[in-house]
Amino acid sequence: MYTSALLLPLAFTAIQAHQNFHQFWVNGVSPGLEECIRMPPSNSPVTDVTSNDITCNVNGNTVPRTEAVCAAAAGDTIKVQWDSSTHPGPITHFLLGPIGDATQESGIGNWVKIDELDYVDGQWANEIMEAVEMTHEFKLPSNLESGDYLLRSEMETLHASMTVGGTQFYVGCAQLHITGPGGTCSPSIELPGAYTDQDANILIPDFYNGFDPTTFTAPGGEVATCAAQGSESPKFAGYVFGEVVAIFSVDGNTDMTTNWAFIEQCIAASFRRDNQSCYSEAQISNPDWNLSRLNACQLFEFVTRKIGRVSCSYLKEAEITVVAVCQAARPGSHIACPFKHAAGHCQVGRPNLPVMLHLALLALVVPSAIAHITAVSNAKTSLTLLYQNNLNGTDDSNHVGFLLLDPSSKRDAAKACEAIGESLVSRSQIKAYTADFVSSLSYVAYAGLAKPAHLYHISDGVVAVDAHEKLIFPPIPSRNIELPVLCTQSSQQGQPWDALATKSNQVTIASTGNTYVGYRNQKSFRFLGIPYADTPERFVHSVPYSKTKQTLNATAYAPQCPQNGAGAESCLFLNVQTPYLPKQGSKKGLRPVFFWIHGGGFVGGSAADAGTDGGNLVSREDIVVVQIQYRLSTLGFLAIPGTDITGNYGIADQINALKARKLIKPCQSKLTSAITIGGDSAGAGSVRALLGSPPANGKFQGAIAMSNLGGGVTLGLESTYSTTYSSYLTVAESYDLAGQNIFVAAGCNQTALSEQIACLKKVPASIVSNLSSVARYVVQDGTYVNTQQLDVVNRNGSTAHVPAMFGVVRDDGSSIGATYPATPVTSESEGIQAALGISASYAQTVIDSGLFPLYDTGNITFDSFNVSARVATDSGFRCVDQATMFAAAKSHAFAASYYYEMDRAIGGYDQNLLGGAPESPGYPDGNPNLPYFRYHSGATAPFIFGNVSPIRDSNDLKAAQLNSGYFAQFVKTGQPNPSERYLAVRKYEETLHAVRKTGRWGEIKDENGPIRLLDYPSVSSGYDSEWISFANGQWEMAARNAVKDPERHLRRIRWDAREF
Repeated sequence: MYTSALLLPLAFTAIQAHQNFHQFWVNGVSPGLEECIRMPPSNSPVTDVTSNDITCNVNGNTVPRTEAVCAAAAGDTIKVQWDSSTHPGPITHFLLGPIGDATQESGIGNWVKIDELDYVDGQWANEIMEAVEMTHEFKLPSNLESGDYLLRSEMETLHASMTVGGTQFYVGCAQLHITGPGGTCSPSIELPGAYTDQDANILIPDFYNGFDPTTFTAPGGEVATCAAQGSESPKFAGYVFGEVVAIFSVDGNTDMTTNWAFIEQCIAASFRRDNQSCYSEAQISNPDWNLSRLNACQLFEFVTRKIGRVSCSYLKEAEITVVAVCQAARPGSHIACPFKHAAGHCQVGRPNLPVMLHLALLALVVPSAIAHITAVSNAKTSLTLLYQNNLNGTDDSNHVGFLLLDPSSKRDAAKACEAIGESLVSRSQIKAYTADFVSSLSYVAYAGLAKPAHLYHISDGVVAVDAHEKLIFPPIPSRNIELPVLCTQSSQQGQPWDALATKSNQVTIASTGNTYVGYRNQKSFRFLGIPYADTPERFVHSVPYSKTKQTLNATAYAPQCPQNGAGAESCLFLNVQTPYLPKQGSKKGLRPVFFWIHGGGFVGGSAADAGTDGGNLVSREDIVVVQIQYRLSTLGFLAIPGTDITGNYGIADQINALKARKLIKPCQSKLTSAITIGGDSAGAGSVRALLGSPPANGKFQGAIAMSNLGGGVTLGLESTYSTTYSSYLTVAESYDLAGQNIFVAAGCNQTALSEQIACLKKVPASIVSNLSSVARYVVQDGTYVNTQQLDVVNRNGSTAHVPAMFGVVRDDGSSIGATYPATPVTSESEGIQAALGISASYAQTVIDSGLFPLYDTGNITFDSFNVSARVATDSGFRCVDQATMFAAAKSHAFAASYYYEMDRAIGGYDQNLLGGAPESPGYPDGNPNLPYFRYHSGATAPFIFGNVSPIRDSNDLKAAQLNSGYFAQFVKTGQPNPSERYLAVRKYEETLHAVRKTGRWGEIKDENGPIRLLDYPSVSSGYDSEWISFANGQWEMAARNAVKDPERHLRRIRWDAREF
C-alpha cells in the first residue's frame, strides 16, 4: 500500500495480490476480521515445504503472534474465508492439540487432517470457493478433548507445480479453545517433515499436459478419525442489547443459527424497552444464576469468572461501554477493575464452564474512545467521508455525504463535529436521505468497520441500520456511552474542476516530520502537489524529499514537468484522493492504493488531468488514488554512452515515488503489497518497464497497462513510433537517434562531449523541452532497465510475479499509427499506403488477407483510413499486448493475467480531427450507439475513474459504474470481479445486474483467452488469433515482438467491418 513521504497517515490497507486466510465463523458467528488468526507479514506463499514456515506461515512460529483465542466446541461448524485465490488447487484443514496455551505454541509438531476439498465435479477447491465468496465450511470432529488448539488452513496452488519449488502453499493458523467430551484422533503427520518437494501431490511435471486431476489427493495424508469418549457439555452465547442482556443456553450439538429468529425478537424488544419476549424459560436459561434477564454489570461479572480466555479486541471494545453502563447503574461499581484486568491480559483463569460469548454489540459497539476533538485534523480521530456515489455528476445535488468520526460520548460528539466546521447529523436529515444513509452504513458494517446494527451518535439521539437494512432510532442506552459520530458534510464541490480549497474545508495532518494542509470536497479528502523528492539536479537521479518541520500547502496542483516550453524542473509531486484519514499513528482501516502514472509519449502530461482525478473512484469504491509526475522528454530520458548520464530518469522518479512509502515507518509492514500501479499510453509503457525493473520489484502488488504500445515491425517496416515502448533501445542506440541532434538544436556545438553536456545543463528547461529533437526512449541502462524487453516467456524472477491486466481501446490505431491522407485517394490500396506509410505490395497484402474488410460509405479516403486504423491498432497495440498476456499465462510469469478491449470511449487523442460520436436527435453530445472511433489516450480513463462528462446516454453512466468497479476490484484483490454481495450491500443495482447477466471476467488460460470486451454490459470473448500460430509455439516469438508476417500476425477484427 502506498503513502509516500507525503502521506500521511493516508495509510491504506494491504489488499492481497496473492491470498491469506483472514476470517472464520463458528456456527455462523465470526469474532471479526483477522481475529484469533496469526496473520503473516505478507500474502506471499511458502515455497520451501521443509521449512518451519509450512506450519503457520512466515513468522507463524514466533509466539505470541496474537493474544486472542476464540472459543468453539467439538462438532461446531467452522466456515473459513480467504481473501482470494485464482489458481487451481485444494484446501485442507488440520488441528494441533490439545496444547497448553495456543498463544505460546510454535506449531511445530503432530497435526491431524480434519478436512479436505480438492477436485470435485470438474472444479478445483478455489473455483468452488469463488462461488461462495471464497469461503469453505466443515465441522470440527465431535470427539475432541477440551483444551487449546491451532486450526491450520492450507491452500495449495498448483499452477506452477511442473517444476521443483513451483507449487505454492498459503497457510494460516487460528488459535482456538475447544471444549469437548474427549477423544483421540489418528493418523497424524509431523510438520515440518511430512512434505517434500518431490511428493507426487506437490511436484506434478505434467500438470498442464495429461495430468488427471481426479487422481489427486492433497498433501497431509488421509482425513483423521476421532474416537469418541464422554459426553458434551452445554455451551452458552451471551448477547448484549443496550443495557439488557440475555444469555442463551444451547445444547452442544445444536447449531447456533437455529436461534437467530428468537435473538432478532429480543433485539427488537430491547429497542422497544419491552423485554417480555425474552422471558421464556424454555428459550433462555442460565444454570449458573437461573436468571433469564441480566444487566451489563451482571454479565461481565459472569464473564470475568467464567469465560476464561477470549478475543482481546472484544474485551477492549466493550470495556468503556460496560464501565459506563455499570457506573450509571451503580456508582462506584467494582466492575471496572476486574474487567480492565481481563482486557489487559485476555485471560481470567482457565474456564470451568464452556462459554461462547458473542458480544453482538448491536447497541454497544465501541471500537475505541477518543478525547475531545480540538482541530480539523486526524490527531485525535480518524475521519471517513461517506458518499453514495452513482457517478452521475448531474445528480450530485440530490445526494448528501457525511463524515464518520471515532467513538466518543454524546457531549464530545457534538464538539468533535464543531471542531471540523460541521454539526451532528439530525434525524430529519437522515430521513430526507434515507437511501444514502442506509447504503453507506450498511457498507461500513459489510467492510468490517463496524458491527451490524451498530449505533451512531446523531444530534437527537442515536441511529442504526438493522439486519433488514432499515433505519431505526432506538433510545440511547446512556449519554456516556461512546459511539461513532455522524457529522454533516457541507462541502458541495463534487467534480474535479470545481474542487477548491477554502478555509472551511481545509484538513491538516501531520506525517513524516511535516504538516500537510489539504482539503475535502463533497466526495474525498484531497492532498495536491505533495513533494515526494527533492528537486533533482539535471541528469541526476532524484532522492526522497528530505525537508522536515515544514507546513506544506497541499491544496493546489504543482507545476507540470517541463514540456513544450512550459513547466518547471521542480515538478516531482504527487496528488492523493482518499475517502479516509486514519487517526494519527493508527494502522486501522487502511485502504489499497491505485498508483496512477500519466501518459503523454514520455514528453508530456501531468498529474492534474481531470479525467484521471480520483475523487469519484475513491468515494464509490473505497480505495485511494495517487497520481504522480515524473521527468519527461530530454530532461527525463537523455542517455549518453560513456558518461554518467544513463537515462531513465523519469522511470527512476516513478520508483522513487514508490519508495516514498519508507518514510511512513509505522506502516511499513502494510505498504509493499497494497499498491497497484497503472497507466495509459506512456503510463502503460512505464508500467511495462516497472514490471521488469529490479529496483521496482516488490514495491507493488498488481499492474494495469492501458493501451501500451509496441511491435510495429511488420508490413515492411523496421520500426514505428510504437516499437520503442516495448522493445528498449540501448543507450548507444538512443543517443544515435537523438543525442547530437539535441545538442545542435540547443546550440551546444562544442567539440568536446563534456563541454556539450555542460552547455546543455545551462540551457533553460523551457528551451530544452521545446527543441525540435528530444529524447523520449526508455533505455537499457543496466540498473532500472536491464533487458531488451519484458521477459514473460520465462518465469525466472526477473519479472514481477504479480497479477497483471493489459488492454487496448478498440481503435487505438486511429490516433497513433494511422494518419488520415492529406489529399483524397482514389483506391483502397492508395489510402492504406498513405495512412500506414507502406508500399503498394504490402497494402495489397492487407487487402488480400481478408482480415480487414472494407466498409463502403462512398468515401474511399475515409473507408481506407478505417481499414488502416484497424491494422494500426493491431500492429502497434493489440499484437504485442495480447501476445504478452498469453505468453505470461503460459509461463506463469505473472501471478494472474487479464486482458480487455474497451469498446466505449469519450474524447481521447484525435490527431486526425475526425470527431467523436455523431450528434442525432435526442443526443446533443453525440450518440454512442452510432459508429465512431474509440480514440487512444484518455478516451477510456473517464470510464475507469468515473469522470464521464457529458453523459451521452444511460449506458455511458452504467458503463462507468461497471468498469470502474472492475478496475477497483483488481486494485483491491488482484482480480477484477466484485462479489455480488458487495454490489448488493452498496446498492449498485445496474452493476449487479450486469455481473449476474454476463458472468465473471476470467483469467487468461490459453489461446482462447478469455478477454473482456468492456462496455455496458461487458462480455467475455476469445482471442481472435488468426494473426498468430499458437500450435507452432509462435506465442513466444510474438511475445518477443517479432511481428513480421502480416498474414499470420495481423488480427482479424471482431466485427466484419466498422460501419460509418
